[in-house]
Amino acid sequence: MSLDASHIQRINELNESTKNITEKGVFLGLGTYLNVESNYIVIKFKKVGSKPHKLAWSNISSCLKSADISRSASGVRLQRIKLFRDIITNDKVGSVWQTPSVLRNSWNYSMVNAYDKSSDLKAKQLRYILQNESFDRAKAWCDRKKKSFDDEQLLAGLGFVCIVLESVMSNIADRLLID
Repeated sequence: MSLDASHIQRINELNESTKNITEKGVFLGLGTYLNVESNYIVIKFKKVGSKPHKLAWSNISSCLKSADISRSASGVRLQRIKLFRDIITNDKVGSVWQTPSVLRNSWNYSMVNAYDKSSDLKAKQLRYILQNESFDRAKAWCDRKKKSFDDEQLLAGLGFVCIVLESVMSNIADRLLID
């Protein structure tokens, strides 16, 4: 995460350690439970040199690579998790998926016609998925997705990732200490 002066000040106010964060930058936050009964979590921040987007996707990717998903899911659910992992990790030789950062950079900086009618049509599935936060449209897209990997499908995959992550955050929101 990228921390500016206001973030650092707030973290240091809540900090129970004698060590404070003293400079702005990109940090990796590592959380661990100390006491499960009281939901007390310790977060250790480590300054890293990576760009924030690259670091975020790299961390999610490493978590997914190390998880044994076949033990906790099967059938359609396992296929959805594998698709999510494939889109995020994109480390297979010949992978057709672009990581979210690469896709974002391509559409934001490289595609000079990203705002014309043809590009708008390519984003049709993405908009359709994002208009429904209940995960129904994202699941339906995943279950029926085409085998072609054109721009429309790559963007829809990004929408799928967005809805999955939003669902995760909604599911853990009540466990986070946010004031």
